[in-house]
Amino acid sequence: MTICEMFEVRARQSPDAVAVTSGQDQMTYRDLDERSDIVARHLRSLGVGRGTRVAVCAGKVPEAMVALLGIVKSGGAYVPLDETHPRRRLEFILADAAVDVVVTRRSLQSSLPDFSGRVVCVDEKWPQPPAGPLPARQDQPTPDDLAYVIYTSGTTGQPKGVMCTHRGVTRLVKGATYISLSAGTRFLQLSPLTFDAHLIELWGPVLSGGTVVMSPAQPRYLVDFMRDAVSRYAITTVSLISSQFNLLMEEDPLALKPLSTILVGGEVISPAHVRLAARLIPGTRIVACYGPTENALFSSVLELGREPLMSLASIPLGKPIQDSTQYVLDEFLGVAPIGVTGEICVGGAGLAIGYLGRPGLTASSFVPDPFSAEPGARLFRSGDLGRRLPDGHVEFIGRADGQVKLRGFRIELGEVEAVLAGHPDVSQCVAVVREVTPGDRRLIAYVTGWGRSQVSVTSLRAHAEERLPEYMIPSIVMPLDRIPTTMNGKVDRAALPAPAGPRGRERGRPKRG
Repeated sequence: MTICEMFEVRARQSPDAVAVTSGQDQMTYRDLDERSDIVARHLRSLGVGRGTRVAVCAGKVPEAMVALLGIVKSGGAYVPLDETHPRRRLEFILADAAVDVVVTRRSLQSSLPDFSGRVVCVDEKWPQPPAGPLPARQDQPTPDDLAYVIYTSGTTGQPKGVMCTHRGVTRLVKGATYISLSAGTRFLQLSPLTFDAHLIELWGPVLSGGTVVMSPAQPRYLVDFMRDAVSRYAITTVSLISSQFNLLMEEDPLALKPLSTILVGGEVISPAHVRLAARLIPGTRIVACYGPTENALFSSVLELGREPLMSLASIPLGKPIQDSTQYVLDEFLGVAPIGVTGEICVGGAGLAIGYLGRPGLTASSFVPDPFSAEPGARLFRSGDLGRRLPDGHVEFIGRADGQVKLRGFRIELGEVEAVLAGHPDVSQCVAVVREVTPGDRRLIAYVTGWGRSQVSVTSLRAHAEERLPEYMIPSIVMPLDRIPTTMNGKVDRAALPAPAGPRGRERGRPKRG
């Protein structure tokens, strides 16, 4: 089924149920269906059809859901923009996606760069459309057609557009066992449309008869915001970046106690914080989620809180969700033996079509699936490294491009981070290699302690010396009050402070042996 078909089923079943709410505003499934039909008719009149890319910049208000649904109903594919992003980035996306139509709100028009195409304001008063449902067209989208293009950072410094299908979205919802989605679901939207977590935050509830609860404004401080939102809006489900989950567990874990489900992902998950959650909010289901943007958000999941997981030094990635596959492969795309590090490759119904306008990158990243009998089946080479465990789960090791060479030694930054994060006083750790003085590259660890406490550098070094070879022990350790993050909640490595100097924090340079 397509997104449109799944939504129409829900709109017929519960037309008067609340589909979207934001503050005092709310919209029923009937309202959302009728208003998105108006948008779809208008877009069709502008020439939008199957596969047409339409930019959307609408913020976190119910009209954003009208815009998204109207675009996919018209047959088009939405390209999210964030009005807070730099104007040059917005200009690049509009040009790279060859967008002719932008759907926005009147209050956000001034945030958009100069644009030669058509601008449609979703909150305009439009003439009443003809009675009846939106007429079917011969070019109606199919499950394998383009539904959205989301831009991610590129290795060349230019964003790249990931093209995903209707099937990729609907397979997150239909028959999902990793999450309970129903008429009683009240899912809090924390992510902007430009972050792929919006797929589960918005489409998850709307395609299952539940309610999307949108935050009218960007929260200034997550802990206070969550404490208020969960209580005020009777939230049942949230999706958190690992660092957000860690922060809430440290500062106010009971704020999450009313929730039925917390999805956690985006970064490596801290076992210590999971153990804390199991003790303090045992009635809340916590699910670890893994997946690249190129596989429509989630590839595999693991429900946490079970006893066998409580003693692990790291949280495994789990097993594939429905209609998905996940392998650990060697350099020849053969299955790596159990316990041997390889590249994590994912496939199945959630796989993206490829990168917009980049056939070479698409061909090198999306390769034929040697394990599938389905014609044209592919795998995505994620660039993540892992090893298969005897129980079938996959242990995340780090990024293939996170491997650095320092003084002749190969070092996996992910491995260094995992060991240091295992210290009982460490809440979060990020390892990088930086040039401290010209020609002097050092392995640096940035660490935060639990709450407001700082980590003892001496104690952390002793912990590392027991677990890492000498060449993998950071020469500089910098305690921080908080690890800087991007607007999407991920670690902002570029914002990590320059080393204050090695004095008092430096370990002698290891000898090559």
